[in-house]
Amino acid sequence: MRIVSVGFIGFFLTHLASATTFVEVTIPEMYAKSEVVIYAKIESGNILKNDCGVEYAARISETFKSELKPGELVRFQDQGPTQIGGQYVLFLSPVQDEFRSIGSTNSRDIKIRNDYLVRCSDSRPKYVVNVFGNGALKFVSTSNADVHHAVIVNSTVVIPPEGLKVTKLGPYDRYDTDRNDTALDADEFVKFMRDLAYQH
Repeated sequence: MRIVSVGFIGFFLTHLASATTFVEVTIPEMYAKSEVVIYAKIESGNILKNDCGVEYAARISETFKSELKPGELVRFQDQGPTQIGGQYVLFLSPVQDEFRSIGSTNSRDIKIRNDYLVRCSDSRPKYVVNVFGNGALKFVSTSNADVHHAVIVNSTVVIPPEGLKVTKLGPYDRYDTDRNDTALDADEFVKFMRDLAYQH
């Protein structure tokens, strides 16, 4: 497993979180606020210049919202570690229209973000993962009897869809990490996304 990440983003988000409150979002809300919603496989990652984060390239397998077609490559920025070779549903927006789900913030955090945006305006790719990177939902295999093929959702930020069974994974349920996570059945989630796309 190969993961590309950068320390600056972690520091930036840790600092931001100390003075900023976040609002939970639903999958339909994140869908509505995103310009591009795709199922894709991450092919590569590159560290951006000027400590501006990481750019990833993903090959589209299925499009839920966008004019982009399966087989196309899309480049985007993510604020969390993203696995090269991993498969994700990605909720993306142009960097200037990033959906961030902030309840409140202060002038110091606003200044830090504005300084970052100015410094990195020429370095960032066209798209960014929405909701501070929580709009990158990873597909994983598990040893949990209830959900062998799962989609991982950060349920402190993203509210799992109503009607889909939620499984709490323990530290030994995943093959790629030992974190506790919230999981949804992958097939049920893809069906939910297709239904959501059809409704819009």
